[in-house]
Amino acid sequence: MADIKISQLTAKASDLANTDEFAIAEDDGAGGFVSKKITGAEIKGGLQETLVSGTNIKTINGTSVLGSGDLVVGGGGGGGGIQSPIIGPVFNFATSASITAKTPSSNTMQSNEILFHVYYPAQDYTCGSFRINVRTASTGVGRIMVYSAVHPTVNDGRPGALLYSSTDLDMTTTGVKSVTTTFNFTAGTVYYLAFQCEASPNVTAIHKDALIPCGTNGTLLIPAFRQINSSYSSGAPNPAAINTFDTSAQPMIIMYKQ
Repeated sequence: MADIKISQLTAKASDLANTDEFAIAEDDGAGGFVSKKITGAEIKGGLQETLVSGTNIKTINGTSVLGSGDLVVGGGGGGGGIQSPIIGPVFNFATSASITAKTPSSNTMQSNEILFHVYYPAQDYTCGSFRINVRTASTGVGRIMVYSAVHPTVNDGRPGALLYSSTDLDMTTTGVKSVTTTFNFTAGTVYYLAFQCEASPNVTAIHKDALIPCGTNGTLLIPAFRQINSSYSSGAPNPAAINTFDTSAQPMIIMYKQ
């Protein structure tokens, strides 16, 4: 066979097969080389096979991880979060911001103050009603609110944009006060549940040790933020403008799944 350049050889035009053979010159360790052969199988040995989504590499929630760019994981049913009890039809239980089974307490509201505590849902769900229980009646009305943890001017996780405000709830009689709504909570998203009154009713409250702390002051865990001197008649503030914190039990706002 006449001498021929490699560039003049006919292209294989197909993937490397295990039975293909190649001639190589192996270092003999003494300054020379020994002619040997190697197969396609030996060349491919130890190499990773071509990745095929769902075949030899897993997907995440049905989404392929192959390709360039970022894969955003979160939200939906797979999102994180904390809530108790689990949202569902069992005994028609509701959910609240309480994460520990502590005995309920009470809170006597101050006129025109707003109390905010963290709510971190573990599931996507639609709230069909918000409720709060009045233990000792007072003059005037009150409102339940939901705030985001994103403030338009301060990036530190404080209550920010108003997401929901209820109609006025009668505080002049005792008992459960309920408002029907359609509010969608997203798993793994931090919210603040908030309550404000014109006057000073006493309401059922979540023990401070059953809440997710929103900060610390030295060695003191802070269960809630507070906004004082916020005129009720001016409506729910948007955004929130907290000006202090609170270390007491917080109004027990409960949510029923729609």
